[in-house]
Amino acid sequence: MAWPDRGVAGEAPVNEQFPPNWREKPQRQLIHGDLHPDNIVIGELEPYADEHIIAPILKVIDWGLARVVPDLHNVGLGVTVNIFDISRIMRMLISLDTTFELEPKMVFMPPADHTQQGRYCLTASPNIAQPNFPNLDDDLRDLVIQCTSMNPQERPSLQVLCNILAAQMGSKTAEYYRVAPYAAREQDAAVQDYIQDLIFYASDDD
Repeated sequence: MAWPDRGVAGEAPVNEQFPPNWREKPQRQLIHGDLHPDNIVIGELEPYADEHIIAPILKVIDWGLARVVPDLHNVGLGVTVNIFDISRIMRMLISLDTTFELEPKMVFMPPADHTQQGRYCLTASPNIAQPNFPNLDDDLRDLVIQCTSMNPQERPSLQVLCNILAAQMGSKTAEYYRVAPYAAREQDAAVQDYIQDLIFYASDDD
C-alpha cells in the first residue's frame, strides 16, 4: 500500500516489487483502517508464482475505512500502522487466539547469537514470547513481536522488513529444519497436505 498499484483486470497477479525509484518516490501513507481476519479472504494457488505454488494468495477486502494518514514529519506513519496490523494477524495465526487487542506487556527478546545482547520490547504480542510455542521459529517470533511494538519507531521500516522476509524465505528451507523434532512437517508435501486439510477442505463444524 506504500505504492498502490491496481494491476490489470483479468491478468494473473504479479509479485509486488519496490518501484525502481523507490528511494526518491514518497511512500503513500494509505492504511486499510479495519484490518482483521474477517477482512482477509483466501484466493487460489498460482502455479507460476513461486511463493504461491503451495500457499494460496491472500486478499484484503472491505476498504470502506481506508484513508491516507498525514505524515507531516515524514516518518512513515501509515506504513508503520500497516506493519502493526498485519503482524497482529500473524500473532493470531500463530497463537490461535483471535483476541483483537491484547494487553501490551514488556517481553525479553533473547540475542540471536553470543555477539549480540538481548533487549526488552513493549509489544502487543506478549502471548507468543518465549517460552510459549517452543516449536515456533525464533526469528519469526521476534519479528512479529518487534512489528507489534507499541513504539512505532521500534518497528522495522518497509524496506528492512522486506529484506528480512526475503532472507528468511531463502534460508529457512526444509534442509534448515532437518534436525528439528518437527522436521517432517517442513517438507513441501507436508505443508501442502496441511493447507489442503485446514483451508481448502476445512471442516465446517463450529
